[in-house]
Amino acid sequence: IYLPVIYKGEGTEESPYLISTPQALANISDGYYQLANDIDLTDYIKQNNNCWQAIQHLSTNQLTLDGNGHKISGLQNETIETYAGLFGLARNVTIENMIVEIPKDATLKATKFVGILIAKGEKVIINRVGTLGSVTCEDGYAGGIIGYAKDIQLRESARKAIGDFLNRNNTEELPFN
Repeated sequence: IYLPVIYKGEGTEESPYLISTPQALANISDGYYQLANDIDLTDYIKQNNNCWQAIQHLSTNQLTLDGNGHKISGLQNETIETYAGLFGLARNVTIENMIVEIPKDATLKATKFVGILIAKGEKVIINRVGTLGSVTCEDGYAGGIIGYAKDIQLRESARKAIGDFLNRNNTEELPFN
């Protein structure tokens, strides 16, 4: 049974939609969102066949996700998808002020595009974002923050910013602090 998510706020910068659960995070779309607390995806992913369904935003409207200094942890996938990351495909997206972490014993995997924050992005602004974890791509693009990007602004963010073209079975291991 699908239960719709009801957000507090109005979806504007002055009154953003507040995200306090993994389900609320998984259902974001156009508008301005802000994390109200740290979010651990571990149990949510276990309840969903051990797979995070990456957020897709291909709208011509803007989506802004302000982490408000919080952390999203537990991001992982057991199945190998074409796109793997917090966001799979992201267009017209701004993400700021957060840390996204993959568990130390896990690797985020994809066949074509993988990035801890965004697998493949276009017209993206990333500001003050940190990522921790390791990623693997069978035959495509991989990066610690974003796997593949077109028209990106990256500001004050930590880890490898844009993935290089990787041949089959290449892995980028990012150390944990």
